Amino acid sequence: MLQTLSTAHSSQYQLDLHQRFIYYLDKGQGPTVVLLHGNGAQAALYGSIIDRLVDTGAFRVLAPDLPGYGRSLTHTESDIFDYIAQIERFIQNHVKGPFYLIGHSLGGLLAYLLMQRKRTPQILAAVWIEASIFDIGWKASAVLPAYAWLYARRGHSRDRLQRQIASLSLHLAQRDPLFYELFIQSFMQSNLRVQSMFYAEYPRLLPLQLSQIKTPVLCIRGEEDSIVSRSTPFLVQHLAQAQSLTIPDAGHFILGENDQALEHAILNFLGQQAALH
Repeated sequence: MLQTLSTAHSSQYQLDLHQRFIYYLDKGQGPTVVLLHGNGAQAALYGSIIDRLVDTGAFRVLAPDLPGYGRSLTHTESDIFDYIAQIERFIQNHVKGPFYLIGHSLGGLLAYLLMQRKRTPQILAAVWIEASIFDIGWKASAVLPAYAWLYARRGHSRDRLQRQIASLSLHLAQRDPLFYELFIQSFMQSNLRVQSMFYAEYPRLLPLQLSQIKTPVLCIRGEEDSIVSRSTPFLVQHLAQAQSLTIPDAGHFILGENDQALEHAILNFLGQQAALH
């Protein structure tokens, strides 16, 4: 459970009494911002963003460790739609009224799925940070289930993960060694079945229904990411109310790479949206 995570956030987790396998952070007062972390991460790794939002005095931040990650390691869902339903129930139990939504990487995909559902409380606006949303072809769709099967059985590899991080980030290991190491620890403890589920189930989400989303969305990409960020122009083109923003001197994580610019972008966008409501 990230024994070396010594930040104040590690001791502030609460257990969801409705779903007793989800742990979460809940800080601040005001309109709620729900933050969904990326693959392999956990809510506490986003402490800088959480603190900046809370310090404004204008927002409450609700950030769960997603099922299968961090402290919420229990795996009870049968497929991706059951998974998103559990997140939706968590939000319904803890958010009364409209809210804002932030999703990073995998969290961006989950944000997209939440925004398509009708039972969730109203989402006023959303920030998708390097969202893992791709319009893949039929060949990739056919291969993904087999890849998921292999992924679940080969186990985590620190060396393989380090190579992947190097391909996605801009010298993260040198820029923020603490965040880098904490993320690796978190990822290595993540539930393989949950991670492989997203690969196996992704073809079921196609074709993407982006045009159905009428909520304002800010799509943020890291300037140096040439992999995940390739989907950003596609997302902006197909969303009804979308704008894009590129964070300089950053790759896929942006966290630990250019935190200041990322936090400024989020605060500016949410502040503008809050003024409209």
